[in-house]
Amino acid sequence: MVLNFSRHRNIAFWLLLTSFFMTAGCSQDPKTNNPNPIASASAFLQGDDLYARASLQPAFSKAILETLLHGEPIRVTYHFSFFRRQQYLPDLPLAKVSFSKSLRLRLVTQRYEMHDLSTNKIHYTPYSEDAIRFFSNPRFVLLGKNANLKKESSYWLRVAFKIDHQGMSPLFRTLKQWLTIDQAMDYHYDVDFVKQ
Repeated sequence: MVLNFSRHRNIAFWLLLTSFFMTAGCSQDPKTNNPNPIASASAFLQGDDLYARASLQPAFSKAILETLLHGEPIRVTYHFSFFRRQQYLPDLPLAKVSFSKSLRLRLVTQRYEMHDLSTNKIHYTPYSEDAIRFFSNPRFVLLGKNANLKKESSYWLRVAFKIDHQGMSPLFRTLKQWLTIDQAMDYHYDVDFVKQ
């Protein structure tokens, strides 16, 4: 009787284990890769000063414009970091700049409110092209004045991008997630610095 119980227990264990592996292997949906909304970025010298720029994917910018039709703001934060490569040590961060922007369509006036949260300046425009350019294409981001970049060293830029939910209603957060414009909240884009 004991021998028979042990045999049934072993069979049950193996059936359970086989069932687990079969369902674990079959039930997982292939993960969809969310494309990076950052289309391009670069660092460049203007005179002796070091600047950076970035731009978002046109499809992502279009999704932002469509989401703005509900009248609530979308806020983003950009982080620009500039590094010098080191052979046997971690890369050395030389500059870090962060700023936030908010964009909102005022439904009554049908004008876009462009709010630079770093300087607290607000501008308005009736043109969606101007609004999305303000929001999606930061240019001439000053990383350092009188940058003394050594010719024998190599450098690279990282741009991180985050959509903030601060100040949004729970309904709008859910709507944004449903529209899939921010299934992954944080993105980054790395690019080598090419001295011209």
